[in-house]
Amino acid sequence: EIRGEALVRNLPGFVRFLPIAGRFHGQVINLSGVARDAGVARTTVNGYLDLLDDTLMTFRLAGFEARLRVRERKHPKLYWVDPGIVRAVKKQLGPVTAEERGPLFEGWILHQLRAEAEVSELFEDIYYWAPSNGGSVEVDFLLRRGREYLALEVKSAGRFQPNMASGLRAIGDLPRLVRRLIVYAGQRKLSLEGGIEVWPHATFAAALTSGRLWP
Repeated sequence: EIRGEALVRNLPGFVRFLPIAGRFHGQVINLSGVARDAGVARTTVNGYLDLLDDTLMTFRLAGFEARLRVRERKHPKLYWVDPGIVRAVKKQLGPVTAEERGPLFEGWILHQLRAEAEVSELFEDIYYWAPSNGGSVEVDFLLRRGREYLALEVKSAGRFQPNMASGLRAIGDLPRLVRRLIVYAGQRKLSLEGGIEVWPHATFAAALTSGRLWP
């Protein structure tokens, strides 16, 4: 479609850009680094990203400014709309590697949320949250509905580890935060100190489709 409609002037540059952008699935994209690796201008990379959004190939998730006594990241994170598409643009067609598993699972959950929001009033806005100096501390998804918030952390691991809750603990002071939830690839449903809940994906999917995600 992009070739047929002549949507880009420099098709070879766009082709070089695609696998590089694929590596940033689930991350804040480094525009200067992508431009350098693709051999195009930074402004061109911005145009390519807008084109991917416009053709519904990607979605950029904005950072939330909660101002919880910390400076927060503001640049959006890039998500491709389908795990198969992002693996195809990266030319990774074999078994899923350990490094891919987390971002792919995270992106899959995001688009389940977005798909459900198209047919229900699941949320009005969706963000991610991370302190700018917080290292690996972040919350993958923060949903807003009315004046209430729901924080969701996604982990592809099959066993729960206490450090999985670090981001949810860090955002615990957010006003009107009604649920803090970890969705993971394990089988056990758990309740942690402070009201944080741990759900297997099957529990999450059932709550999502039955309208029970919000308490």
